[in-house]
Amino acid sequence: MVPVYQSQATNEEKRDALNEVLNSATLARTDRLKNLLRYLCEAEIEGRGAELNEYSIGVQALGQPAGYSPAENSAVRSRIHELRHRLDKFYSTESPGAPVRIQLLKGTYVPSFVRSGEVIAPVVEAPVADPAPRRVWPAIAVAFAAGALVMLAIVRLPAVAPRAKTVAGTPWTPELEAVWAPFLEAKVPLLVSFESRLFVRIGSVAVRDWSVDEMARVESSPRLMGIKELFHQPQLYENRNYADFGAVQAAFALSRLLGTRNPRLILKRSSGVGPDDTQDNDVIFLSKPSTDPVLRQLLARGPFVDERLRVRNLDPRAGEPAEWVAQPDPKDPDRSGTRYLLITMMPGLRPGRRFLSLACFNSEDPWALAEYMTNPEHVKEMYGKMRLANGKMPEFYQVVVKAVFRAQSPVQLEYVTHRVLAGK
Repeated sequence: MVPVYQSQATNEEKRDALNEVLNSATLARTDRLKNLLRYLCEAEIEGRGAELNEYSIGVQALGQPAGYSPAENSAVRSRIHELRHRLDKFYSTESPGAPVRIQLLKGTYVPSFVRSGEVIAPVVEAPVADPAPRRVWPAIAVAFAAGALVMLAIVRLPAVAPRAKTVAGTPWTPELEAVWAPFLEAKVPLLVSFESRLFVRIGSVAVRDWSVDEMARVESSPRLMGIKELFHQPQLYENRNYADFGAVQAAFALSRLLGTRNPRLILKRSSGVGPDDTQDNDVIFLSKPSTDPVLRQLLARGPFVDERLRVRNLDPRAGEPAEWVAQPDPKDPDRSGTRYLLITMMPGLRPGRRFLSLACFNSEDPWALAEYMTNPEHVKEMYGKMRLANGKMPEFYQVVVKAVFRAQSPVQLEYVTHRVLAGK
């Protein structure tokens, strides 16, 4: 038997402490840990701490299927172990002076809320085994539901010599070499960050409102709130286990091309990309600008701004419009028509690092931009419009691309215009 501690903190103080940790950099992009912490704390605040057990946590907070065996699946124990260390890190680095701290002591699933200097009384509860050591998988072995077979194909690409000059039978052209030169055989690892869309779990059901991509906006969705009420659930939990088909197609195209020349290629879900990733790697973004704070801030500096159904031109040149507006096909509502998409090559967060954004709002848009950037004919067009007097590409730039879709597939792609960006 081991001690569990009951705090004298008020419920308001407890919720403030919970929100501080949920919004911290330490738990940024760790959706499962945030779901777990939220579930445990809400149970304690509502007086349901005695009901917490490994099975209920696995199903309600971590999305395990009903009937799963905790004896054969250590997911809960592993996540509890990781969450405990994250809390220690948060209070030692981000908020050492927090008036109320959340503690997750060994031997219990019930969190305690402890005021600075508070002495609290112990309560006895049954022990919980420490987790077995977790096996650490390579970053490229990304598991997600939508497109799993395609991602598996990427992970199992056959070994290719670093100096290979073909891409699936197509020679590396001079234009491909010029456009992709910053990412070829670099000493800096190259990270391809693809988005997994936001679903919310209500009990054992995962649902999505396509207009909501951040947990902070979930309560403003009448659809999600209606489903929550229908299922009589006290809490909604974040779930990002599913990737769009367009992100999968784009990740495959980029990996097939760049994997032949850069052996340090990594694939990672955007929800798992942390500050160290964006500091230490060159990054290709396939995520929505609206859901990635770092990317959103960087893209706001450019002369072209993607606004979902239009690309705004903040400084039109002679003959250019102030905006390029999407033209849907009224005869084919299945996401067909013409759209204008944005490619941005920009400096990274550290000297010598760079970001390439193929980020868009619609599911199929990253596929179109990845096709444009990897197809030799399209790259030849772009290079011909953009090359400098020395024959090289500009170091940093934005390109507007016109894309025509039929049944959610890109069928026509062409260059519209570009701008050269400053290096700072």
